[in-house]
Amino acid sequence: MHIVVFPGWYPSKIDKLSGDFIQRHMYAVSQFCKVSVVFPIKDRSVKKKDIVTIQKGALTEIYYYYPSFSSIEWIDNLLSFISYNYYCLKTFKALNREEKISLTQLYVLQKNQIVGFVIKVFYKVPYIVSEQSTLYVDGRFDQMKRARKAMFKWVFHHSASFHAVSHYLANTLKSKLVLDKAAVVIPNVVDSSLFYYNHEISNERVTFVHVSNMAPQKNVEGMLEAFAEVKKGTPHFTLNLVGPLPNSINELINELGLGANVTLWNERNYQEVAEIMQQSDVFVFFTRHETFGCVIIEANACGLPVIVSDLEVTRELIKDNFNGVFVQSENVKALAAKILLMIRQHQQFDPLAISLQTRNKFNYQSIGKQFLDWFSSIQS
Repeated sequence: MHIVVFPGWYPSKIDKLSGDFIQRHMYAVSQFCKVSVVFPIKDRSVKKKDIVTIQKGALTEIYYYYPSFSSIEWIDNLLSFISYNYYCLKTFKALNREEKISLTQLYVLQKNQIVGFVIKVFYKVPYIVSEQSTLYVDGRFDQMKRARKAMFKWVFHHSASFHAVSHYLANTLKSKLVLDKAAVVIPNVVDSSLFYYNHEISNERVTFVHVSNMAPQKNVEGMLEAFAEVKKGTPHFTLNLVGPLPNSINELINELGLGANVTLWNERNYQEVAEIMQQSDVFVFFTRHETFGCVIIEANACGLPVIVSDLEVTRELIKDNFNGVFVQSENVKALAAKILLMIRQHQQFDPLAISLQTRNKFNYQSIGKQFLDWFSSIQS
């Protein structure tokens, strides 16, 4: 079986972290079948097209870096859309000549909206759709123009099947897109070779960690306010803050008097994130909305219990008082109380049990097999 994937996001030299969870899914799939990822992307630093191919076992990543076409935004966007789909179709034709392609997969709808349907019509190869964008849960989809909404619905309706990373997202997609077909739910993956419980590490004082892109959705400001409340009575804790740090976050840390408690790590690679988590005791995720929450399972894989916003989607990952505790989203005082509780009682959690359960459930082999079963059901 050979699957060709056209992602809307994917790690590249332009942005090494964009869509990294999609790349991990593709690596999981490649444990069981051949996968070719085709990702054309605009690169303003090049004057002409640059093709880069990376081979990783059964996973082939084909990048087309193409230049900007015009200083006029709408013209540049139109030509970028055309270029993306042209290079996708061109590569599909070449791959299909070498070996019959079984399926194409549109992973997160962006410029890739029409390529699957074109291939379906002219080459009789079905396409499937995978989603984990917050577009559908944060209000942006509802604010779309009617024509664009109709396009999204059209793509989903003509697909052979669709996949979401959580039941919450699957139900949201079915509701907003008025879908009558069943969704396949396959969660994200955790790299168990990096994220594991390190029993040799211990801290003199309780160490919390937060990892994110620091976007407003993550409510880092509310989390810091909660830690400031905790410090009034219990100053002996550390917070590792990992991610791109805007000036506003740095200023807030100083305003709240948390400078001595917060360690700023800025952006770190995947391995470094794992090491920082392993050096911590509790993960804090005061998010406003998610479609999954990769950092939750990564923290759990390191044996960390999590303090997490009580959302429908986080209920799919966390069992209260086993691998974490819930807190009402936006409730700073409630979060402060949970942080204080963890300072006193975090040792009551079993880090080895948390780690083993998470690593067994979300490893590459387990997730890859679920994708293979899905693909096989479409082919049968």
